[in-house]
Amino acid sequence: MACQATARGGENLVTGGLDSYGNPLPFLLGRQNNADGTVAGEGAGTNIVAKIRVFDVARSPADILAQYQAEAPKFNSAHGTILSLDSTGLPVGPLATWTNTGTLGGSFTAPATVPNVITVDGVKGVAFSADQSNPTYYVGPVAPYSVCFSASRTVEAWVWDPAPANEKNVLAWGHRDGPGGANFSFGHGGLCVGVWGGGDFTYYSGGYDPAKIITGQWTYVTVTYDGTTHTITAYVNGVPSNSKGVTLATADIDSGSNPLHFLLGRQNHFDGTVAGDGVGTNIVARIRVHDAVMSEAEVLAQFEAEKLQFNPVTLQYERSGSDLILTWSQGILESADEVNGVYTPVIGATSPYTSAVTGDRKFFRVLVQ
Repeated sequence: MACQATARGGENLVTGGLDSYGNPLPFLLGRQNNADGTVAGEGAGTNIVAKIRVFDVARSPADILAQYQAEAPKFNSAHGTILSLDSTGLPVGPLATWTNTGTLGGSFTAPATVPNVITVDGVKGVAFSADQSNPTYYVGPVAPYSVCFSASRTVEAWVWDPAPANEKNVLAWGHRDGPGGANFSFGHGGLCVGVWGGGDFTYYSGGYDPAKIITGQWTYVTVTYDGTTHTITAYVNGVPSNSKGVTLATADIDSGSNPLHFLLGRQNHFDGTVAGDGVGTNIVARIRVHDAVMSEAEVLAQFEAEKLQFNPVTLQYERSGSDLILTWSQGILESADEVNGVYTPVIGATSPYTSAVTGDRKFFRVLVQ
């Protein structure tokens, strides 16, 4: 048999369907068939192929262009830090659009209730509400292939969480509803990443423990996934908190073959609608997504570089009778007899610390290492 088609110029194209012995010819990837059914070596070359589709109808030029425009951003996205969102320098008030300064470009738009930029502990962040009747979330760019399927990735975020919960979504792509591994929902709470199925990953190996969740202060949370070793690792304030082996299969399209977008504060359903699961009250100031794995040293260095912006050192005092009560936010309390003297740690001092007022004078400072 033969496959016949008519080209645009009017000439007939005839593709043989059988070899010289009458056997059906198979499709080949990377090679061609000889007339006798053997595999030819001609035309072989080095290539990398990601997607192939064959249609048994002629597609119009408009269809082909539309397909290219729909998929080009996924194939040709810039690599590196693809998402970078930072509210610390934005004005207080409604934020309808949050601009992405990462290499992927684009922006995140609020389709429902517009979240507000507010100031908490001296830092400006975007407030997300758990109120389902007034949903606060953003729809961002299409998630590129470089962070879908089992590709390596890193997500960083600075969050201020008012109260512990098992799941509070911060940033998600892929989709819920299966199959296993199709979702990637990064959040703060007991659950670090929801992947759907048995691969859900918690910040701590013992599962959800409210006592371990940091609340009421700015916290730097990070997750890395190594697509080569299939290892996912969680970090809290620059320190690894949990790690395990899991194979991700983060989906790139919904059930209607439409590309899936990044979402802030929500997750995607398989049918492409926005899910209300895992919603919680959070304040988010900074998010970054990389299509590579940050090392343990790099995560710690990033935390050290930014921690004082989010949790500045404070030292306060209060007189109580013949005592001085000192309170400080972090670090080691030290004292000296002269303002420019030799400071030494106050043994056993924890905030708040009570010091008897004796002698002519005493000077205190906090050392952050």
